[in-house]
Order: sequence, then C-alpha cells, then structure tokens
Amino acid sequence: MNDIILKQCSSLEKIFLNDKEIREGYTGNSVLRGEEISYQIAFKAKEERSFMANVSIDAPKGCSAELYLVENVPCSFPIYPFCEDEDYITKEPGLFPDLLLPAENKEFLVSPYQWRSIWVTLKTSASITSGNHTITVTFKSEKENVCESICFDLSVIDAEKEPAERIFTQWFYADCIADAHKVEIFSQRHWELIESYIKMAGENGINMLLTPVLTPPLDTEVGAERPTVQLVDVFKEGECYRFGYEKLERWIGIMQRHNVKYIEISHLFTQWGAKCAPKVIAEENGKMVKLFGWETEATSNEYSNFLSQFIPSLRKFLSERGLLKNTYFHISDEPNKDNLESYLAAKEVAQKYLEGCNVIDALSSLDFYKKGVVKKPVVSTTSIEKFIGENVPDLWAYYCCSQYNNVANRFLAMPSYRNRILGVQLYRYNIQGFLHWGYNFYYSQLSRFFCDPHRITDNYGGFPGGDAFIVYPGEDCALPSLRLKVFYEMIQDVAALEKLEKLVGRDEVIRLIDETAGEVITFKSYPRNSEFLLKLRRKVNEQIENKSEILLTKRR
Repeated sequence: MNDIILKQCSSLEKIFLNDKEIREGYTGNSVLRGEEISYQIAFKAKEERSFMANVSIDAPKGCSAELYLVENVPCSFPIYPFCEDEDYITKEPGLFPDLLLPAENKEFLVSPYQWRSIWVTLKTSASITSGNHTITVTFKSEKENVCESICFDLSVIDAEKEPAERIFTQWFYADCIADAHKVEIFSQRHWELIESYIKMAGENGINMLLTPVLTPPLDTEVGAERPTVQLVDVFKEGECYRFGYEKLERWIGIMQRHNVKYIEISHLFTQWGAKCAPKVIAEENGKMVKLFGWETEATSNEYSNFLSQFIPSLRKFLSERGLLKNTYFHISDEPNKDNLESYLAAKEVAQKYLEGCNVIDALSSLDFYKKGVVKKPVVSTTSIEKFIGENVPDLWAYYCCSQYNNVANRFLAMPSYRNRILGVQLYRYNIQGFLHWGYNFYYSQLSRFFCDPHRITDNYGGFPGGDAFIVYPGEDCALPSLRLKVFYEMIQDVAALEKLEKLVGRDEVIRLIDETAGEVITFKSYPRNSEFLLKLRRKVNEQIENKSEILLTKRR
C-alpha cells in the first residue's frame, strides 16, 4: 500500500506548500565528470492522514549524494512595493522554500495538506564511469507500510569538468557567525565555525572571500561600530607600528584548504564616500586601544601614517607567500557625485602604497570610469551595458538589493532561473568577476542588531528577503540554501561554456547561446523560463562530448 505521491522536478523549481500544480517530468540529465547536479522530488500524502517517513538513495560508484529537506522560511518583505517587474513568483509576504536541512536517516512529515520536497544533490567524481547511470531515491515508512521509489537517469559525459576561469566573490562576515552561534570571536569554536562557512563557499564555486584584515567598515551606522574581527594584530610604539599575522595566516590556510584561492582585502576606508578610517584596534603600552574609527578623517595625518606602514607590511606578508597576485584591495564602495571628492582624497592617501596591486571598487558611473576614478570597476548589472558598449576591458559585475527590475538576482521571491541566468550573461559578455555583498549578513540594515535568518529573512525590513545571505547558521555548522545550490549551477554553466569554447571557439559558443534563446541575450533581456537553461546545458554537454570524442580519435 503506497500512500505517497512523488513528482520529480528540476532544481529550477520552487515547491510551495500550497502549490496546486507541480511542474514534473524531469527524469534525467547529463553532467561532465566531476560536476555536481541537483534536482527535487516533491511529495505529498495521498489520503487524508499524515505520517512520518525517511528517505534513502542508491547512487553508482564515483557519485556521492546529499539529500536535503527543503524547509520553508518566513519573509515579510519579498520585494519593494514600487517594483514594476512582474517576473516574481509572488510579491506577497509568506513562506518561501529555501533552507536545505540534511535529510538522510532523518524522519520528516508527509502531509496530505501541503507539498514538500527533497533536494537531491549528486556529486560526481573525476573517476566515475562515463555513460548512463540510474539514481534511485526511496521514501519509506515501515509503520505506515509505505515504500515508494523514483528514479533519475544520470548521463555522464566522457569529458572532465574544469574550474571556471573567473572570480566569484562574496562578502564574508565573521562577526555574524559569532553572533549567530553565540561564541566568542576568534575562540577555537569560532575558528571551527569560520571553517565550516568557508568550506561551504569553496564547495559551491566561490573562489574569493572578503578577508577582514581590519574590521570591515560595511553597512555600519555612522558613529556606531561592528564587533571587532580584525585579523591583523597591530602594535603601536610612538609613531611606529608593528604587525602580527598569525590570525591572517590561519584564515588564509583555511581558504586554501577549501579551494578559495583569491583574497579580497576589506575596505581601507568607510562606505558612502570614504570619509573616515575603519575601526582599528591596537596594543599600546600594554593596553588594547581603539586608534581609528568614524572620528578619524580619512586623510588625517595619523591614519595616513598608519597606512604608510600597514600596506607595505601587508604586501610583504602576501608577497612572501606568493599571494599578492591573487589579492584584491578596495578603497571604498560605489563613489558617486555627492562623495567623489572625499573618495579621490582617500584614494590619494592609499594608492602610492598599492602600486602594481589589484584594486577594485563598485562603480556605476561610466563618466567616473573615463576620468580614472576607478581603474578596475565592479559594475551593477543595471548599469553594466553602458560599460560593455564602450568596450571597457576586464569588467566585473555585481548585484544587490537595487537590482530588482528585469536583471538577474537571487531574492527568495524570484524564480530560480533569475538566479542561474547570470552565468550565461557573464560568459556572453566576457565579464571577469562577480561580487555579491551578502554571503552571511545576519544583521539589520546599518548593523544595529542581530537578526536570526531562520525567522527574519529580510534583515528586519532592510533588504528584500534573501538579499543579504545565501547560507544559514545550523546548530554547529553552516547550512546551504536552495539559492546557493542554484548559484553553483550558474558557476558550473560558466565553466562548461568556457570548456566548449576551447573546443569550438568563442564565436560558435555565443551563436549556440543566442540560437537556443531565440534572441540576443543581454543583462535585461533573456528567456523568462527554466527550459532555456536546461536545454542550453544539454546542448553544451552534447557538443563537448562530440568534440572530445573527435579529438580523442585524432590522437589515436
């Protein structure tokens, strides 16, 4: 007697509790060796009775599997009321499927009154046998005499995945981890949790993280301060400084263990115009004192003297370890016409010590770029087409809460194809890096207080739900979200397109993208459906397989 309804669907669906229909029929897909692929199994009880069940999976050798229960989280602020874009699942407050809770060997409720889903992630190894494999997921409840299985056809292409050749960075908040888990900053437990969050980033394609050499002066109310998470120890002796790098060395070691190869140095000046110095704590005369903060002008002699010693010392530390070429510095965030003068003044203080370094900052004014305000701009996706039209080289992109009309983003209320389409866009326009401000920001806007992301997903009305974080705090580790897994699929799309380019040339790959889309894709115009992305990846995989077979035959 099988009293459970199972419907298999792609990772690009969001299964809501009150869905009337489920877009099913997703029975299989292809992957490169070493790639990860995710899909979902929606479930519901047939009869008017609920029961507890568990789930297990049978996967082939060379393929590890993760099973998650998709948990719904509350969101009272899905999107701005003035948003004119109608391509949202809903604009109403409610419960949204997002948090992924480990489900294997754990019981969960099967109800006739609501749809839930199991998220299946398959991680293939480079050694998996190419060809067709069957994945079987079984739902079971011995007490209720329920045992129902559903199969997924996994086709492994005889070609190996390669990492994406661009940078994907997230702003990482060590203070939020300490508050979420109620641990002392830089205690042994804090370091273990930091590693859990960094590990999850690296496993999901994020290869650069904001590194708080000084406490990041980000989203902080003027006059207030965030908890101190300064990785570099500072010792003040008169007008001279010494620096200790033990904590930074430990941080970088964690990053390297988990394939995060690029370092994003926290901003050297405050947000919104670079008018002040960030908080800097130092040991002076045997006591810990606050040297700088909102009360310190960015161009003051005291802070200028500090930077004249700090930046060369930090550069030396990084150079000795072969890390400087993979390190990126910031002055301040998004200069505009109202604060251009203060930004340029702060830049003048620091730039003489940053000669030859990678320096990037968010910038949306093409005129400012042409004037040399920021030489390597990170441009919002709503403004980037102006820069593309001017053939600006080595462009980076970002989106945040302001990118809510037409462009890609990863809000809770958006369909998942709005999350994944970014990969095609980044490749199509040869964007070299992507930055997002919210890997794990769990504070209110302006960092006034902590917001539990399990209960408050919009930072207490500060940002649209899901904007500020893409991982959740678990009991003793980081937990993924549905949006993180889709974001990783986006990164894998970029890597696959790059691999195909090596086989057929860039022009042919762009032709394939536009032909499959039926239009020339831009950052604001693209197919508003999941089918395009799934179809494109099938075509890309087929061409990689065919071209790889031809090359192998020629070598023989």
